[in-house]
Amino acid sequence: QRLEAEFSAHKGTVATLDCRGDVLLSGSYDTTVRLWRRPPDQRLAPRTKSTAPAVLFTGQ
Repeated sequence: QRLEAEFSAHKGTVATLDCRGDVLLSGSYDTTVRLWRRPPDQRLAPRTKSTAPAVLFTGQ
């Protein structure tokens, strides 16, 4: 196994991840959600702040 990419934008511990194809969603205990697309460090959405401690998206 090898590290393919490292993403850093959250200030707190990442609590949840979801990956669909070339899109990655990360949610953190710092109450932020980030949307990423490969290549690494290409964020799709601006910084967002949530009132929920963690968010998990499922389904289609």
